[in-house]
Amino acid sequence: CILYLRKYPNDVDGVLLTSPFLGWPPVFREINNAGGVAAWRQTSDDPRDWERTLWNWIKYHDFASGPPVWMGYGDHDELISAGPPLLASVLPRQHVFMVPGQHDVATFKTIALHQLDILALQNYR
Repeated sequence: CILYLRKYPNDVDGVLLTSPFLGWPPVFREINNAGGVAAWRQTSDDPRDWERTLWNWIKYHDFASGPPVWMGYGDHDELISAGPPLLASVLPRQHVFMVPGQHDVATFKTIALHQLDILALQNYR
């Protein structure tokens, strides 16, 4: 979703991320070792390196303007444990929530229902 938003920002009214996969552990360690998203510098210009392309865009994107991005994830999601907290550090605080759960359908359903509540409160149709 974020790669699509990056490429086609005018086609998107908003993004609802449910336990997003944002890369593999080496890129998260790289970002954390640099001191976080703001301090991290992209280490590859290879266009096939989607992880660093993604995180470089995240680093420079102004999430306070443009299409809103909401993210929900489970507090015990072993598959994506590092990515969402890093993304949460650059998203507006009120656009991030964590629910009890793992990387499973029950957790995804809880997140989706919460996201629908958010949209209803925001008067999105």
